[in-house]
Amino acid sequence: MPERADNETKALEGARDLVKQMVTLEAALLTFGVGYVSKAGDSWRWLIDAVIVLLLISLVLGVLGLFQIVSQTHSANGNINDGFLRVVLVLSILTFVGAIVCISFYILLVSTPASATAPSKPTSTPTPSR
Repeated sequence: MPERADNETKALEGARDLVKQMVTLEAALLTFGVGYVSKAGDSWRWLIDAVIVLLLISLVLGVLGLFQIVSQTHSANGNINDGFLRVVLVLSILTFVGAIVCISFYILLVSTPASATAPSKPTSTPTPSR
């Protein structure tokens, strides 16, 4: 039994470290995103808005997850498989991945030259005058 308790403690510590790293990344990306919104005046701005919303949701869920991990760590029978903890952490990771996907699409769409996305106009060939 002591080995199982030790494994549970290590699992909780690993989850805590992972969530702390995610929260730090989310805060950094959120700061960058909010600063970038003022400079983005193009038609793809809604993607940046989606990134900000997803990062805020992920940040709140990550902090809730940290609270749950601390609660489980200090309880007598703390368990990494606690239902609420698992749901919060999975939702936090999914929203973080969603934000990263939106950032990737934004970068791909903005970095594509306008001539590649716009239909080309036919050019007229000059004819020599007689």
